[in-house]
Amino acid sequence: VYHGYLMSEALAYPVFLGTVAVILRGVDKPSVAVPIACTLAVATRVQFLVLPLAYLAAVALCRRGSYRRHLVPAALTAVLVAVLVGIPGALGQYGGATNIGHAPGAVAHWTLTNGYLFAFALGLAIVPGAILGLVLLWRQPFGIVTISCTALFLAQAAVIGAGEAD
Repeated sequence: VYHGYLMSEALAYPVFLGTVAVILRGVDKPSVAVPIACTLAVATRVQFLVLPLAYLAAVALCRRGSYRRHLVPAALTAVLVAVLVGIPGALGQYGGATNIGHAPGAVAHWTLTNGYLFAFALGLAIVPGAILGLVLLWRQPFGIVTISCTALFLAQAAVIGAGEAD
């Protein structure tokens, strides 16, 4: 009960999964619902800025030859990302994250550290099956969205780690 009232994760998890569903549907059938869902997700948790980026990656990698169909939703999604990253204060209390200038070596160190700790946090029994699933699905929209989100979440954590840890 306490968690549900005070933590944004109670809302964030369903919004994240709903947005991923909208993105996957939007890769097959272009819709302006994608940038709307991404806006809602980012408004819920700023870290979900990875979702519009994952959508753009999925369109770029999965829908070669049909870019015209995705022109409006992809353009609106790109504008969303540009506004959030480009306008000072658009990310709220996380607005300073766009101006972080850490040494690439520190970010790489924390990327590797978070990456290997990620396997332990998820459970060593789950990770091999998940990796096999991603190897089989890496060319499908679901695989691209999953890989993009995972890589971008690890990158976010690495940038924060490089800034807050010595």
